Amino acid sequence: MEQKPIRTVEMMRAIRDRLYEETKNLSREEFKAFVAREGKIKRTATKVNSSDQSAA
Repeated sequence: MEQKPIRTVEMMRAIRDRLYEETKNLSREEFKAFVAREGKIKRTATKVNSSDQSAA
């Protein structure tokens, strides 16, 4: 039996559901802090990846 590749829609739903579970009990201020913290992590990872590519 051949496995189907994960579709983009299914992946986005999984991400949405995971984020909902992680943030559903947070206050507005806690949610803002979560978004800021996660965004900072993603931006840092992107900067590291782009600098790795420029060095190659």
